[in-house]
Amino acid sequence: MKQQIYALIILAASGVAFTAQGVDGNIHVTAKFVTPACNLQANSKDMTVPLGDVSSSELKTSGAVSATTAFSLKLTDCAAYTAVYISFDGVAAENHDKVFALDDQGQSSTASGIGLEILSNGEAMPVGSALNGAYTGSGDTTFNYAARYKALENNTQSGNANVTVQYNVVYK
Repeated sequence: MKQQIYALIILAASGVAFTAQGVDGNIHVTAKFVTPACNLQANSKDMTVPLGDVSSSELKTSGAVSATTAFSLKLTDCAAYTAVYISFDGVAAENHDKVFALDDQGQSSTASGIGLEILSNGEAMPVGSALNGAYTGSGDTTFNYAARYKALENNTQSGNANVTVQYNVVYK
């Protein structure tokens, strides 16, 4: 008799445990598999744009600029009608939203009073802004830019003038 009572107690307790495990909700996962918008050509991924030696006399007054050096970013295998924007990111020079600051500022070997501009269609691009949007056709698309130094003050000092700029390809 005691065994039957114990069996009923265990059965009743396990029934309570099972009824506590109800379904409170569902999660539905949806996705759309798409064709990649474009691929970045290998020599566009990590490049060096050599501006050469620039004479300090060329940049001795605020607003003066050096000669430009052209460079391109090439996208390949683009899907038709893909909207592409390129943004250039880095450290903006103080009080100059369209000029990139030099690397290693404050070091004795680094130039001072100058920065770098990246130009699109002859106009300086703001640091961090996604400009120069274009719709691609099927295939390859090339974005052409230029780089140049700009004097930010009248008393520039000669030295190394290296700048690191990251770029992002944005698809919309």
